[in-house]
Amino acid sequence: MLKHNDFPETVRALLDRMDARTRSNLLDDIRAVAADCGFAATVKAVETVINAGRTVDRAAIGTCAKRILEGAGTEGGQDLKRYDKYMKEAE
Repeated sequence: MLKHNDFPETVRALLDRMDARTRSNLLDDIRAVAADCGFAATVKAVETVINAGRTVDRAAIGTCAKRILEGAGTEGGQDLKRYDKYMKEAE
């Protein structure tokens, strides 16, 4: 069973502001994603989605949690080092 203290402050604050039905739906989403990605990655993903100002839903949580598990972090974007090298060679 999930407890209030299982979540970082950002997530707890969001859960506290939600009505019972919305909170229940989010907890269901967290459980579903955690079944695939683990609880730690899922909670980190929820926190990341909140901090990014995005809509916190199962799809966003799942995508972010998978990126965390892959070690891709949460910053997004591409590594342009090879592009930079190519451009220097072209000059």
